[in-house]
Amino acid sequence: MQGYPLYWLLLLLLVLPLSSITVASDRLEQPAQIAIHPERSLLLDITRVGSRLVAVGEQGTIIWSDDQGEQWQQADVPVSVLLTAVAFADSNNGWAVGHDGAILRSSDRGETWQRVADGNVVNQWQVARYEHLNAAGTDPRTPEVSADDFAVMLDDALFAQEEGATYPLLDVFFSDAQHGFILGAYGLLLRTSDGGDSWQVDSHVVPNIDRFHLNSMAQIADRLFIAGEAGVLFRSLDQGQHWEALASPYEGSFFKLQASEQAGLERLYVMGLRGHLFYSDDFGEQWQQVLLETTASLTAATVADTTLLFAGSGGFVATGDAPDALASQRLSSRASISQAAAVEPFWVLVGETGVVRLMQGDDSHGAE
Repeated sequence: MQGYPLYWLLLLLLVLPLSSITVASDRLEQPAQIAIHPERSLLLDITRVGSRLVAVGEQGTIIWSDDQGEQWQQADVPVSVLLTAVAFADSNNGWAVGHDGAILRSSDRGETWQRVADGNVVNQWQVARYEHLNAAGTDPRTPEVSADDFAVMLDDALFAQEEGATYPLLDVFFSDAQHGFILGAYGLLLRTSDGGDSWQVDSHVVPNIDRFHLNSMAQIADRLFIAGEAGVLFRSLDQGQHWEALASPYEGSFFKLQASEQAGLERLYVMGLRGHLFYSDDFGEQWQQVLLETTASLTAATVADTTLLFAGSGGFVATGDAPDALASQRLSSRASISQAAAVEPFWVLVGETGVVRLMQGDDSHGAE
C-alpha cells in the first residue's frame, strides 16, 4: 500500500473490517482520556474559529489553541472513538464526527463537547427515512429513484442496524449557521437546515449508485461540491436540495476539496491518490491537472491570503501563489499530514505525529 495516505490506511483498517457492536459501544460510552501531550496524538483534522485552532483525532482527542498552535488544551469529550473531521457553524457552535457514527457538538468554541448521536441513532434515522420513502414509493426531489430502489435502500438500512454502531463518518461541513452536512462511508449523507437540532438522511439524493465513500465537501459562491472514493464528484446548485454528478478527471479516490479566491477568481481544487491534483475555474465543468513531482497522496489543503498549501503522505508539502508555481518539499520527519490550517504567521499541520508548525514563506519546511 505504498503511496496511500495515512487517512486511507486508517479507513482500510477501521472501516472495511467493521468492528463489533460491543467494542463500538465501549468506545461510545468511554470518555477520551486526558493526555500529557495531546498535541502529539494522531490527528486527522484541524479548523479555525476566529483566531482559535481546533483539531481532532485518535481516541476522541480534541484539542484547541489560542496562540497560533504553540500551546494546546485538551477538550472534554464523551467518546473515545477515532474522530475524523471538525467544523464550526458559527463563532461558537462546532461539530465533530468520527467512527462508530459519533456526532459531537460544542457551544463554547470547542472546549467541551456533547454527544448528539452515534451509529445506532444514525441507523435508526436511515431505517425511518427509507421506511417512509418505501411506503410512499417516491421522493419528489428524486423522481428518477424508483420504489424498487427505496426497497433496496431499506434492506440495506435494516442490515446496517443489525450490524450496530459501526458507521464511519468522514466529513462535516456547514455552509452557514443553519445549513450543514455530514458525509460518511458507503455514500451516507446527512443534512440539517436548523443548525443541527435535527438531521435528515439524504443519501439517495446523491446519484451515487455504487455507494462510494463520500470524503470531502466544499463551497464556492452558492454551489456545493462533494468528492469521494473512485473519483466521484457531485455538485449542488441549491444548497443540497438536489445533486448532480460531474465528469471526473480521475478514477482514483479523492480525499480533499479546497476552495480559493485569488484576484477575484473563484477556484476549486480536488486532490487524492498518488499526487493527483486538479483545479476548476468554472464550478467543476472542466478540470486542469497540476503536475507535481511526487507520488505522495494528497489529503490536506488550505489558503492564507493568496498563498496555497497542499500536503499529504510522507511529509510532502507544496506551497505557492498559483498552481503552476508550487514549491515542493518534505518535512524532515517524513510524518504524513492529514489536514492544515493557516494562522499568521504559521501553517499549522496535523497528522501522524500530531501538530507541526511551519513558518509561512519558509520553503525549507523543517518542523518547528
